[in-house]
Amino acid sequence: MLHSIPRSITASNRAATLEDFVAFARKSGKVNFGTYSAGSAPHMTVHELNKQYGLAIEPIHYRGEAPMWTGMLEGTLDVAMGSYTAAQSVLQSDRGTVFAVHSKKVDAIPHIKTLPEQGATSKFFTVSGFSGWAVPKATPQPVVDRLAELCVAANSDPKVKEVLNTFVLESAIGFKETNALYQRELPIWIESARSLGLEPS
Repeated sequence: MLHSIPRSITASNRAATLEDFVAFARKSGKVNFGTYSAGSAPHMTVHELNKQYGLAIEPIHYRGEAPMWTGMLEGTLDVAMGSYTAAQSVLQSDRGTVFAVHSKKVDAIPHIKTLPEQGATSKFFTVSGFSGWAVPKATPQPVVDRLAELCVAANSDPKVKEVLNTFVLESAIGFKETNALYQRELPIWIESARSLGLEPS
């Protein structure tokens, strides 16, 4: 029961590609990279880029995405990563440009390539960004199945579709598809978290 949220990476130095950004980071010696919390997808992205390219990108952790993008607007960040919708304040003010999307193309910017398409090799760059619904573990399976069906069915409503399009969200997927996604991607998240010295609880 998930919605996919495409994540974009936006730089203030006008990098047009990942290659541009890596060259900038090497020339600068050290750049900072905004994340919306320690242990978040942007934090792991910094770690994986540093590993692959031998960089010294420094993660700057904020308490949420809104203050992170404010940091970009104020000129205190070189680069930040978050949802494409939330980045609009930076993009519309011409204070930054998108040079990559994480693992899935964004319909609004189809010319921007994903990190794997631009040569990033970490398995972490294949995982999805999503929002979802959860219920207590003891919830009877028939109830879970029915709730999942209703969530997916709600996505056919024109008003719901309009909201999804506004926030660049894809339609929800069902319980079986959600479970399959967790089984496939959870080990990658755990491996990346442990490489940062974090132990999932």
